[in-house]
Amino acid sequence: MPPTCPDCARHNSDRASRCLYCGASLDAPDTALEEVRAGAGSGPWVFCCSGCDRQLRIGRAEGLLELLRRGRTRCLFCGAPLELPEEVAALAGHLGPAPVRSKPFVVPCPGCGRTTRADPARDPKVRCRYCALRFVTPAGPGEAIRLGPLDGAGPLPDGQLEQAFELLPGGAGGLAGRVLAARRDLGELADGEAPWLADRLAMACDEVDEGILPIDLEDAEAVVPRLVFGSGDCGVLPSVRGRVLLITLSADDPDGPFAAGLKAATAETALNVAAGALGSVAGPLARSMVRSRRSELEGTTRYQARVELTQTGQGVGLHASHQVDNERPTPLSPDRLREIAGRIRRARRLLPAYLLRSTLFGTSCRGSTAFSIQPEAIEARLVALGLPADEASLSVLRLSMPPLFQV
Repeated sequence: MPPTCPDCARHNSDRASRCLYCGASLDAPDTALEEVRAGAGSGPWVFCCSGCDRQLRIGRAEGLLELLRRGRTRCLFCGAPLELPEEVAALAGHLGPAPVRSKPFVVPCPGCGRTTRADPARDPKVRCRYCALRFVTPAGPGEAIRLGPLDGAGPLPDGQLEQAFELLPGGAGGLAGRVLAARRDLGELADGEAPWLADRLAMACDEVDEGILPIDLEDAEAVVPRLVFGSGDCGVLPSVRGRVLLITLSADDPDGPFAAGLKAATAETALNVAAGALGSVAGPLARSMVRSRRSELEGTTRYQARVELTQTGQGVGLHASHQVDNERPTPLSPDRLREIAGRIRRARRLLPAYLLRSTLFGTSCRGSTAFSIQPEAIEARLVALGLPADEASLSVLRLSMPPLFQV
């Protein structure tokens, strides 16, 4: 989040130390300066040397604060101690060091492993620019990264995690229960996070009707293209009843090289005719216009699965059809529909692995972010939580996409 000027409230670059508009400092306010003004007044101050009787005059509170913090309480000429008033001497004993403005540094994302820029002085919470996983940056290089709490949520209330254990499949002894307990010990769990995760896992294990995925719409936008149709190229459209997914299955020229050559020859003929008709002056313009049209004729065709998602009491229902580019959708054959039903059953078995990643990496690990988590990151995360990273635990968290659906 870009820093906001405390004076004019305008946003500035996160690299600026002063406001680009009014010149005010963007650094964190120094509370010690207020202590100096409250304890020693507003100045000016005149200090006498105990050795040579020379005087040192300081006109502003900032100068006095700098003098006391650096311990420059001796005469500049003879080196004898300055005679400080009692209120100033009292301040010199408890003023801390000046706050150092931390510089931005890069940290590895705990999910995808790629580096992203962090500036704890501005905002300790960072979203990875590649996988969109959110985490709390360390106070400085070399310190541990935390996966919560996020969004200003309060601490975990007493007894809330124990109530979530009752909803979790496997209870406190299962993988989800052990992960949540370890995250609680690290202070990563926020108020309401554990019940929310437990509800999603319990819903995924419920018995539902054929063709239903026991998840909500937000999760279905990422799960259906990847775990049902085997494609990560998907567009989302709003719908009255839920969502409409346009999942790209292939993009090629349906007419083959012969038709492509015919289109090119036809366009070239049209180019020459237009250039001759318009003459030498307008010829270049005509050629550019026909070349633009030729590029449209030679464009690729996108074969898509149009999937309408509807939220039901048991989860999300799917209605799939076939659509070429922006043309009218056409129904799928019975064989294709039976294949989709089998793919939905397979996707149900993988839902716990998808939802367990949110338990392991926090509430931001959902949607496409959950599919961006690397196997090495999962193993490292289990070790960081003090849990065994054996094959049994890793296999429960493993996600695999099926072959691309063919229409």
